[in-house]
Amino acid sequence: MMFYMFLQALFKVLTLLFCGAFMTIYGSGCDPNPCKNEGTCTLVNDDAQCNCAHGLKGATCEDIKMEVICEQTYIKILVSKDYFDWKNVTQDAVQLFEGACKAAKEVKNGEEYYAITIHHHNYSDCGTVVMSNATHVMYMNGVQTRHITGVITRLPSESIDFTCVYTRERTVRLEFPIQPKTTIAVLHVQEGMVTVSMALYKSSKYENAYVELPVLPWMERLYISVKIEPGENNFFDLTINDCWATPTQNPDDLPQYYLIKKGCPVDDTVQYHNQIGNETMANFSVQMFRFVKYPVLFLHCKTEICAADSLEPCMIDCASLPSLKAKRDANTQYEGLLTYGPIRWTFSGANVYQVGKPNLMLATVPGIAVITAMVFLVLAITLAKVMRK
Repeated sequence: MMFYMFLQALFKVLTLLFCGAFMTIYGSGCDPNPCKNEGTCTLVNDDAQCNCAHGLKGATCEDIKMEVICEQTYIKILVSKDYFDWKNVTQDAVQLFEGACKAAKEVKNGEEYYAITIHHHNYSDCGTVVMSNATHVMYMNGVQTRHITGVITRLPSESIDFTCVYTRERTVRLEFPIQPKTTIAVLHVQEGMVTVSMALYKSSKYENAYVELPVLPWMERLYISVKIEPGENNFFDLTINDCWATPTQNPDDLPQYYLIKKGCPVDDTVQYHNQIGNETMANFSVQMFRFVKYPVLFLHCKTEICAADSLEPCMIDCASLPSLKAKRDANTQYEGLLTYGPIRWTFSGANVYQVGKPNLMLATVPGIAVITAMVFLVLAITLAKVMRK
């Protein structure tokens, strides 16, 4: 009788042990708190509900409280002022992709927002990117926070992208035009015309080019290819003289950041991926960056074509031929300028609003529960054998 009473007591202990362990792991209600970013949890009919702070919303307080209004004559975005206050961002630092479009304070339903409106006369000044297919037209932009000092940075900042999509039937009445995004250079030589193009690719394999203006993950490498079209059976080779970036599509605008000068890299992250000057294409890459005060960038490259059988080489040895670089500076007869952009960046692979660290104790509870149960089981078997004797 005592043996069976002991087994019943042991069963209750093991049940409580496992139930307590799994309750710790999976929780119930507001324990642990499912609300992120300092949100508070309350129970409503035994269901956990989050009361969000800092201009956030959603089931776990991970979405920004914002509104996008897509109208025929304007596009407007409103973002909660509390969110920017939480991030220590002032109103004068909030803008769209181009700094010409800045935020104004607006009150809606008793809450304060930072609002920015895009009209047909300023949409390009705001950095709006237009994409289209056979049925729809899409206008993309984003709220960004600008930095105050420096020219370029590889550090992230706040970025809130938004999009308005219109059907083609509606675009007939829209005041927003659709702008072309491609760029080529046509060089006139004695043998005829040579077309040179520039594109951005997704990897160093240079197989898949971006067919629309890219929005790249932060800290991605930019894989640029400049090439003669068509590339086969060509009389010419291609080289790069200069490549630089500006925050607008005007290659003469300031600030300017050079990647390549006189055929040689001046940015430490630039890598050449083929024998530039000995082929019909020039492939190189650079670590993604952005201008401190501007959220988009445009790439500009001065290219030069050389006769493949010319006595004057088109390749440059940046370490040992400074005289050749100086000599080629004066030869601009077959030089063309190409522009690509705008290029935008975005965060990737991580939830930028998630805070806190994983609870390592939760990972150890199952192991503790199993080990404890095994110890109790061994004790029970041993005690049973003793009592039977």
